[in-house]
Amino acid sequence: MRLDTTTALLALLVPLGPLSCSDPGRSDSSLIDQLERVWAPSGQTELAPPELTPPPANCRSVPAQRSVRVGATSGESSCQFDAASSELACRTALGQTGELTTSEFASASDFVEGARSLGKVTSLRELRRQGDGIWVTSHDFDELGRLVLSREQRAEGDVVYTYRDFDDAGRPQQATPTRETLAVWGCEVAPFSVEYDDAARSVSYRYAASARCDRAGYSVIERYDPLGNRVSSERTGAEGSQTTFEAGPPATTQTVCD
Repeated sequence: MRLDTTTALLALLVPLGPLSCSDPGRSDSSLIDQLERVWAPSGQTELAPPELTPPPANCRSVPAQRSVRVGATSGESSCQFDAASSELACRTALGQTGELTTSEFASASDFVEGARSLGKVTSLRELRRQGDGIWVTSHDFDELGRLVLSREQRAEGDVVYTYRDFDDAGRPQQATPTRETLAVWGCEVAPFSVEYDDAARSVSYRYAASARCDRAGYSVIERYDPLGNRVSSERTGAEGSQTTFEAGPPATTQTVCD
């Protein structure tokens, strides 16, 4: 089943969501090469047994390995944060298919901040590779570190969203596709609002309905564990509810401190 452009973009913005001050001229192929290397924790990281007790305030724990289910397909996911480059690299194996994702941060502090406030985007760029397909999304921030623009590069035309109406944690509550994006993608994109429930550890994305396009609105709800890692995604609309992503408890975790 083909995902709507907005749903595909959401998968990049939320993860995990999830940029190092590396050479801006570096090619995407070199980023992919980094995903293929053998990961080894640096001096700023520590592998630990699974534990869902939140780490110290200046640290973040990520699942180094855990089982996942995407749609009806089960598999495994492994992630590693590299302190030298401030990059989070994740590999997901689902049967005969798989996905490689890297999220680039300006610093370990920005990476840690992404788990302190659920749903907060703090990466500067994300690259996702699935088969022969490569998707790159970049993020722009204002002087307060708030997400103000995201751009997903596509051959048919970039998908660009602007963000506004920030809460006390600097998280946007409204997102709108740009005029240029609407001109290219039309009914494939829609504005959406975001609701953050820190007590329930969930973030809800509510996409607007469109009478012009004869499309009903729908919602995507992301749920997180006490470590700030996404454990499920559920899409609800006129056709009903569908769990699109689930993750089991981590077999091992990596703790990263700024």
